[in-house]
This record gives sequence, structure tokens and C-alpha cells, in this order.
Amino acid sequence: MTTSSSKTAIFSAPAGWGKTQKADALAREHGLSKVVDDWGAHPNKASITPGALHLTNLHPDACKRLAPGVHLISRGW
Repeated sequence: MTTSSSKTAIFSAPAGWGKTQKADALAREHGLSKVVDDWGAHPNKASITPGALHLTNLHPDACKRLAPGVHLISRGW
């Protein structure tokens, strides 16, 4: 069984989609309790916080390159 502390995800959607406004609901929907907003804004500092939902407006292809193996959720592309 996977617990919320062992899950980690990236939520990718275009700017203006409402990621920050919906952050808490998105985290709950995906079984996560922490949120990292504006993840990957500086790609050389795109560290992953275990157990968190990382919100970004980076294209899903860029997310895959920066964080291979992390669960990726994308909307609106």
C-alpha cells in the first residue's frame, strides 16, 4: 500500500489554469498533504519534495526531463 508520505506528483497546466487557487483540492484529490507552488520556475533548482504535489506551468515534456520517474498529471495542454 502506498501512503501519502511516499507519493509525489507534478501537476502541469498552463498559466492561468487555476493551479494555485485549486492547490488544496488538487492535493487532496491525489492523496497528498503538501503543495510546492511554482515548481520548476528555475529549472536548475527544480528539486522534488517527497510527498508533495508540485504545481507548475512548465510543459509536460519539460517536467519529464527535469523529474524522470515522478508521477505527472497534466491538464489543459
